Amino acid sequence: MDPVRWLWIFLLSCTGSLWAQTTVQKSINSEEEYFIQILAEQCFKVEVYTSDDPVLTVEAVMDGEYQDQLLIPIEQNGSTLRISTSFNPLFKHPNDKLSAHKVIAIALKVGLPINQRVQLLGTSADVLVRGDYRELDIQLSSGKCSLDMDSGTIGVKTQNGDIVLLNNQGTGQAESRFGQVIGSLNEAGGCRYSLQSVEGNIYLQNIKE
Repeated sequence: MDPVRWLWIFLLSCTGSLWAQTTVQKSINSEEEYFIQILAEQCFKVEVYTSDDPVLTVEAVMDGEYQDQLLIPIEQNGSTLRISTSFNPLFKHPNDKLSAHKVIAIALKVGLPINQRVQLLGTSADVLVRGDYRELDIQLSSGKCSLDMDSGTIGVKTQNGDIVLLNNQGTGQAESRFGQVIGSLNEAGGCRYSLQSVEGNIYLQNIKE
């Protein structure tokens, strides 16, 4: 093989290794009931689940030129816990107006104790939420929201993102202004839903069957 071609392959391999993913995990004791706010505006994928373990766990997989400078802070103010993504406060962007748009591709996974009050705010993130909640409020723009719920009062609002129930057991209402509502709730189970979208479709189907 031509030496120049070998050199290009080597350089491309090195470049790819610089963009490897990074995983961060944080755990705090969460035996009490909290209002947990997840700020996911910078995430492209979010998964939230519950378990009997009284520990809150956050795992983030990040791609980007400045991945080593990204933080996943968990801030507590009274009974409120706020989970978000941010830069290291000591980090200064290079003199590049586009640098902020090069940086972030974050997949966030949050594990919670059961029976918590949770709010998730995102933009174009694809969201999967499953488990038992006291209250759950999700607000998205263009991202798809998939739900596999066991119990709780669940409210979801999207602009043009679809809402998908993987388990349609529950009561409540579903309305899309310019989209379609496909299927129905089976009026059983421990969930009460308020599902609203402006342009997205809402699928009320028990896909698990």
